Amino acid sequence: MKTSSSLLVLAALLCGVVLAVGQAAWATTSGLNNIPTADVVPHNVLVLQQINNLGSDQQTLQHLGFKYGPAENWEIGLDDRVHASGSGAGVGGAGGLPAGPMVLQFKYRYEVPRSGTSLALGVANLGEDSDEAGDSFPYAVLTRDFRSLRGHLGYGGESAGRGLFLGVDKTLKNGTVVRADWIQTDDRKESLTSVGFMKSIGGPWVVEGWVSFPTADGVEDTFTLKFNYVLDLRS
Repeated sequence: MKTSSSLLVLAALLCGVVLAVGQAAWATTSGLNNIPTADVVPHNVLVLQQINNLGSDQQTLQHLGFKYGPAENWEIGLDDRVHASGSGAGVGGAGGLPAGPMVLQFKYRYEVPRSGTSLALGVANLGEDSDEAGDSFPYAVLTRDFRSLRGHLGYGGESAGRGLFLGVDKTLKNGTVVRADWIQTDDRKESLTSVGFMKSIGGPWVVEGWVSFPTADGVEDTFTLKFNYVLDLRS
């Protein structure tokens, strides 16, 4: 009963954040800004998310979602568009894909022993309505820990016009993670670059933010703000 009450309170808080902040973004797979990585949520940890896209000359979107570790090295997730308004070409969805109503994702990770390297295979942006959600985003990605920073290299989403993607992230002494990524878009003729950060803001709350710079004509830069509430269900 106590857990159920806590979840209800959390849902109300997240809904309040949606109404207060405005616009939302991409499917919930663990990653950097606009790319997936080989990271997964730990087993039996649930992350509730609220995601916002801010930008001019583009559609305003708001999403609520979650990602969860159902078993060691596995991750599943779902997000749902709760608000959309305006018009224009914006940056949304996993790896820059259009973010549609009710999309799923899953991922499996293999950790190479004693190497600091992980490989993940997954699919993001799985939805019934591809006209609104866009095509699914299957991918393979390699993550390597170089101690001073981490590097990520992957490929996926050809059916959605995507291809190669790469990124780096570094954890600073104060715990802030700074990160940047790049992904091919529009049948690999254009690209999307982003820079951003992730930081714990107390207790179970984590905030992420980044700005995306598309090369495609008529698509404006997009600012993304994401709030995460981490529930450790292992105890």
